Amino acid sequence: MVYLPLGIVDVNPITKIRTIGPNQPILKVEQAWQETLEYIKMLNSKQFILSHIEEPDGITYEVGVNLGEYCSSITGKDIRLAFDMMECEI
Repeated sequence: MVYLPLGIVDVNPITKIRTIGPNQPILKVEQAWQETLEYIKMLNSKQFILSHIEEPDGITYEVGVNLGEYCSSITGKDIRLAFDMMECEI
C-alpha cells in the first residue's frame, strides 16, 4: 500500500467544475491530481491511499469515495482517499 498526496484539485473530475483558475501560481509549484495518477500508473503497488486533501478542494466524504472510484477506473488500481479516523490494514 502506498500513501501519496492527492494533489491540487484544479478541476473536479466528477462535477467538471474548475476550482482553481488555470493561471493560478500554485499550479506551477504543486502537482495536480492528474499528475498524481500518472505517478500511480508507474508504481508497482496495487493499492493507494491519497491524503493531504485541502478544504478549498471541496472534497466531501461522498465526493472522495466517488473520486477514488473514478481514479481506480482510470489506473486499474485500488485508490481510496484518506479521511479523518480512517483505518486501514497494512
